[in-house]
Amino acid sequence: MRSTAPPGLTVVQLRALTFIGRQPGSGLSTLAEHLGMSPPSASALVNRLVRDDLLHRAIDPAERRRIRLQLTDAGAARVRTARRSARTWLRNALAEFSADDLGRLSTSLDVLEHIGATVGAARAER
Repeated sequence: MRSTAPPGLTVVQLRALTFIGRQPGSGLSTLAEHLGMSPPSASALVNRLVRDDLLHRAIDPAERRRIRLQLTDAGAARVRTARRSARTWLRNALAEFSADDLGRLSTSLDVLEHIGATVGAARAER
């Protein structure tokens, strides 16, 4: 991720933008938890991303103390660029593997996907 991050973005900034892209309308606490940082640190990060016109911050009309975060068009473009770069890097890296190796990798990814779904379902029940 570090090598494919668009110029001018840190990995943490890219992770924040990617998360908000997947979870539009998320609040600061949710973002802080996802990034594993304190709410004040996440607030400073969001301030920088808002200042750079990559995120839009709005007051939640239902609860005025909460904010809702959305990607701006520029933020969405940066995420698309990073994803495109990461896919290109991965495609080039995988091109060096044999069909057998790729088959084993595919099976392993299926197992990881199952684990992720199981963990996600358990969290949703809480």
